[in-house]
Amino acid sequence: KHFRIHYTLSGVDATTDAFASQVADTMELVWSIEIDQMGWPAPPTDGVLGGDSRLDVYLTDLLDSDGSGALGITTPGDRFGDNPNTPEHELFASYSTIKLENDFAEIAQKEKTSAFSLMRATAAHEFHHAVQHGYNARESFTWYYEATAVWMETAVFPKNQAAVGYVD
Repeated sequence: KHFRIHYTLSGVDATTDAFASQVADTMELVWSIEIDQMGWPAPPTDGVLGGDSRLDVYLTDLLDSDGSGALGITTPGDRFGDNPNTPEHELFASYSTIKLENDFAEIAQKEKTSAFSLMRATAAHEFHHAVQHGYNARESFTWYYEATAVWMETAVFPKNQAAVGYVD
C-alpha cells in the first residue's frame, strides 16, 4: 500500500520473491507502527519517480562477502520544501529513497543471527530516516538522526533490534 519494492532475481543484486515479500510485509508493519500507532508524520512522496507515488525501497547487494558494508541506506531526494503531512511549514523536507541489503546472508552468518531479524531492524531504522527527511533533509546534527533511528529499531521490533551491538 505505501511502498514499492524494487528487486531482481538475477545478477549481483539478486534476491528471491519470498524475501521481497517479507520486506514488503515488514515495511507495511513498520509504517503501521511508526505512522499509525506512534503518530509520526508520513514522509513526503516523490510524486511518480520510481514508478508511482509510493515510497521506493530497492533491494541491492550492499554487503561485501565478509559481511562488511551497510545494511541499509536512506537518501533524501533532490527537491526540498514543505511536507504536506505535517502541520508545520518545513523548508527542507524531502522525499527519500531506501536501499536495503538484498538478503542479509553475509552479516547473518557473521553475527550468528537470522537474516529476517536483521532485515526487520534495518527496515525500522531506515524508514525512520525517511520520516526524519520529511522534517529536514539538511539537518546538520546527523548524530541525532542516527541515534533516533537506532532507538526506533528497539521501539518497533524489540525482539529483532540490533541496537545493543552499537552501545557498551
